[in-house]
Amino acid sequence: MANDRFQSLINERFDINKIYSQIKSEKRGVLYKVINLLEKDEVKAKKVCECFGIETNSYLENDFSIIYDNIVKKFFDPVRKSFLIDKIDIWGLSTWLEKSIFTKLEEKTQMEFLIFAAFILLSGFALVKSKSLSQDQQQNISPEKGRAIPTAICLAVPASAVYDLTEGKLINRERIIQLIESAPEFLCIRKEEADEKIIETIVQEISPDSQLKFYIRIDITNGQDIIGAETKYVIKRDIPKNKEGQIIQLGRLRDASVLKSFNRI
Repeated sequence: MANDRFQSLINERFDINKIYSQIKSEKRGVLYKVINLLEKDEVKAKKVCECFGIETNSYLENDFSIIYDNIVKKFFDPVRKSFLIDKIDIWGLSTWLEKSIFTKLEEKTQMEFLIFAAFILLSGFALVKSKSLSQDQQQNISPEKGRAIPTAICLAVPASAVYDLTEGKLINRERIIQLIESAPEFLCIRKEEADEKIIETIVQEISPDSQLKFYIRIDITNGQDIIGAETKYVIKRDIPKNKEGQIIQLGRLRDASVLKSFNRI
């Protein structure tokens, strides 16, 4: 019925002989039962059955009609068109013959066919839902990505990295990246969130060779792509080109425990 590779693929996840032993000689609701045996999550199995119209008490002929319409027909349609069978067969005899083949198969082959088909239906349903979810997530993210969001780059750095800087000063992208590289703790958040976060600092003269830990906050106007970034690589990569930032706060940290919410390298 299916080639060895396909059967081996299914056997990696499912025990086909065990499934067959639970459905052999059944005449009604077989496809429904197979779906539920393959998919242990009852909610997902129910959704698949509802999607394809699979019922708990349907006859084998109805089960195969569902398989035919959703799987087999997809193969035979281009074959019939290629050989112009559709134009000749105005009474639909070819479709009737295609469906009749199933009833001529021996019982074990019928059941194996249902198992393979159920596997395809489950896989197809999961793939479509996964792509749909991915598209929904992208749609939810894209408006945020396209809108300029004022962002605060918050860094804890050694004093030697900021000895030549002062609050209110504008610094270019290259200088911002240098500061990020020297920061063992970092955080990128919305400007509004940073305004609410209290980081107490002490005004102190900075020595170029000092290793005291200083806090510096740099605001940029459109840092939406780096908000929530957990690695310095992502921040450095996604800071907008030719972007300047303004130093909003700079001073020696009064209490290093405030950095517990920061990312650490």
